[in-house]
Amino acid sequence: MGYYAIRTNDQSTIGEILAGRQKISIDRLPWYKDDIKIDDIFFIVISGDKSKKNHDYRNGLKGIYKSVTEPYGWDGKNYKIDLEQVEVFDNVLSKKDFYFYPDTLDATHISPDIKGTATQAIAQFNNKTGQSVIKAIIDLVEKLENRDYLLSFLAQDYHLNKLHQQNDYRIKNRETINKKFNIDDFIEDVSNSKLILDEFLLFWFIAGICTKNFMILTGLSGSGKTKLAQTFCKWITTEEVSLSKEDIFKKGTVIKSDRVEYRVINSDRYSVLFEQADTGTRVTLSFEIIEEWAQTILANKYSEDKSARTIREKVKEKTSYSPQEHSYETHLKASAFYLINKTGQTKIFNQFSIIPVGADWTNREPLLGYPDGINKGEYVLPESGVLQLILNAQQDPEHPYFLILDEMNLSHVERYFADFLSAIESREEIKLHSGNTDWESDGYQIPSSIKVPKNLFIIGTVNIDETTYMFSPKVLDRANVIEFRVNKSEMKTFLSNPADIDLTKLEGKGADMAEDFVKLATSPANEYSDKGKLSEELLKFFSELSGVGAEFGYRTAFEINRFASLAEQLAEDWKFEQIMDASIAQKLLPKLHGSRRKLEKVLFKLGDLCHMEKEKGCEELFKEHTKITQEVIEKAKYPISFEKIVRMHKGLIENGFTSFAEA
Repeated sequence: MGYYAIRTNDQSTIGEILAGRQKISIDRLPWYKDDIKIDDIFFIVISGDKSKKNHDYRNGLKGIYKSVTEPYGWDGKNYKIDLEQVEVFDNVLSKKDFYFYPDTLDATHISPDIKGTATQAIAQFNNKTGQSVIKAIIDLVEKLENRDYLLSFLAQDYHLNKLHQQNDYRIKNRETINKKFNIDDFIEDVSNSKLILDEFLLFWFIAGICTKNFMILTGLSGSGKTKLAQTFCKWITTEEVSLSKEDIFKKGTVIKSDRVEYRVINSDRYSVLFEQADTGTRVTLSFEIIEEWAQTILANKYSEDKSARTIREKVKEKTSYSPQEHSYETHLKASAFYLINKTGQTKIFNQFSIIPVGADWTNREPLLGYPDGINKGEYVLPESGVLQLILNAQQDPEHPYFLILDEMNLSHVERYFADFLSAIESREEIKLHSGNTDWESDGYQIPSSIKVPKNLFIIGTVNIDETTYMFSPKVLDRANVIEFRVNKSEMKTFLSNPADIDLTKLEGKGADMAEDFVKLATSPANEYSDKGKLSEELLKFFSELSGVGAEFGYRTAFEINRFASLAEQLAEDWKFEQIMDASIAQKLLPKLHGSRRKLEKVLFKLGDLCHMEKEKGCEELFKEHTKITQEVIEKAKYPISFEKIVRMHKGLIENGFTSFAEA
């Protein structure tokens, strides 16, 4: 496998690249004719003077291609080659982007120049440099269609240790074998914590949050909405986290060598930039070479009295780096001992946050912060910590993160949460600032825009009273909605032995299932085993809801199918009627709101569909609500949905208006 970089200012070729052409041809190449083989990798750098450009583009690394022919058309000076697209980036990568990737220093045309600008049109890299460029690209470019293909070029140890542990946010017990997610374990642990919740509700909650990463919990105040969300978060996460290398070598850290001090100017997940205190000289070292020194020190039981030169000679006996890269021996010795002394220390690192929504929230700033209007290039982080939680989730995609918005409707949801509602559905980015590069704020790198990570689960709790605002149908339509009620049996159980809930018994109990939970929640949708039956039942409800303009669209149909499939995976003993009952209650009934004239006949029809075995229709049955006993409700085909329809009709009669959310 060969690696090459081609720099071109040919406007015809650049036009084809910008247009997304799968195959391009590049000519006037003078060197490496005998070295290039089919399937070699080419990094394409586009360049040119602004005055001579026929297209709108910035100079820099634009994409990765592979050769589909060997060189041909040799005229004694130049040859031609055909390339096929592997990956073209939305935005070019400039040389500055590779500043903190010292292993790419030999990548001509790509990395910052250290010996002046190269003039040749094509450059050849060794395997190590080529792989280092790919590593940097995977780190720098969020949208990669062929990420797995690029990973195949990397060494196995790098693939496992770097790419699957971004930022090295490793919780201590994550080092153990990850277990398959088992909902029965959660139910058992909840029971031991004295939290009284129906088992069916727990199944419903887990299946719902796996189906969609935005859930609204509504219903009776004090019925356990926030406690359930908090309980699951505490159960599947843990707070004790090993310090990452970025934590150890954070900005401002001073490391002492035998003679001088080095101050950390900056660090990323792969390297650290030092400045020597007395001279101001700066040196960038990769964490991999620092680790080589640390491993050698530990293996040979060297003390800090051992000279840097002696350690260097021992490291050079078995290293993947050139002798020149080990020449910063005093830096490397000081860094290695500092790393050894800090490794194993932990910090508190929350994977979830409970944020009380303020009545004065009128925009997104309490969640996402804002660009500093006075100091250009600076960003003010939100005091709530929500943006920080999102950034942490992005850096740790294998583990779940939770944002609990308590009393979500104390303010107009559409005002402060609109960006999230759009981003959750479209998977597009939320704009944060107008800069072209990341802005630094309190140790965080703030990108110009950010996506809602797939491993971030948002749970909103809702109470309805005179101090709150009603949800619009579009908000409810974008979430899975669960209503909490307390029945007589549950209250009797609680009163027989009232006790505080002990959540300490739950902390971290399910942390070894966290990775499998994320895989389950982010996996592609499977079809429900009895798709025909599900479709037939949904069409009945579609027909009735369309009569009042409350019919559901493709998104709702898709999410119900996904919910049914996941519910089936999580609990094999779940019956179709239970799955359908939960689906009606969380996705269809929340659409209903309006006057008696608009809704009464629809509620009759929906009631008939949910209680098909009764002796008389709902139009007759609903005339006397007092006769609709618990026994009548329990006989319904879909009892949860039927009971909710009964309450909605009662509200319709008493108030002339009804909606899903109620006090």
